[in-house]
Amino acid sequence: LVMLLIGVTALAFRRRRGRDTLHVDAAHASRDLSFFLVLYTIALALALLPAPLHFLKQYFGWIFLPAYGLYLYLVLRTPRGTAEDIEEEIEEAEAFEELTFADYLRRLGAAVVPTRPTMWLVVAQCVISFGAIVVGARFFADFVEDFSHAMGFNTLLVALVLAPLATELPEAANSLIWTKDGKDVIALGNVAGAMVFQSTIPVTLGVLLTPWQLGQFGTVAAVFAIISGGLIWIQLRMRARENSLPLSSLMLGGSLYIVFIAYIVWSVVVA
Repeated sequence: LVMLLIGVTALAFRRRRGRDTLHVDAAHASRDLSFFLVLYTIALALALLPAPLHFLKQYFGWIFLPAYGLYLYLVLRTPRGTAEDIEEEIEEAEAFEELTFADYLRRLGAAVVPTRPTMWLVVAQCVISFGAIVVGARFFADFVEDFSHAMGFNTLLVALVLAPLATELPEAANSLIWTKDGKDVIALGNVAGAMVFQSTIPVTLGVLLTPWQLGQFGTVAAVFAIISGGLIWIQLRMRARENSLPLSSLMLGGSLYIVFIAYIVWSVVVA
């Protein structure tokens, strides 16, 4: 969904941006998508295991955490020497000029500099934001369950339709703003990095603490996500030297979300 929105945004503002492709760091983006594709495929395979092999989940379910640790290690140790790395640093500096909490405190009269916040302010913003996410997730999960029961819908079906809108759109807002402003490297990096996280930490909890059976709609959603990521990965590899990504690949991959919604609606109507 976010990839589709990025493609649409870049297309809509192509004159302002001065180009009809995304200028990306192909090496880093393809690395992120490689992690996602491998780990998400493993997660899907674990969900499709026959009953006699379910015990394997307790073993393979632990591979996602060290995989994410490896990903973070590669991200942090990768030297920043290319033109795209320099562009990314500039984009990050422009995008994150001020700490939100520090800016609010300054407006209230506190003697703080938003562009040079103290560490305790940074930590406080992270902790409070994380707490808000956890509380919001709890309310959202309860709403999905209550709404599904009230309407007589499958809970997973409702979650698959609403969850991307509720969880991805707030995150996507940053990428869409950055895309509009021509900050393509961090716009795509924001999404690709989130995809790696989603294919590791939540999956670990799901595999180890739940039956991890996705069902019909969950399986289709996972397959579409892998296909979408694969299409974009192929384009990144094909145009690695140019460090550009055609908008068509983003929109084609992202349009699978629309196909998925249509499939759900069709399934419900037929049923």
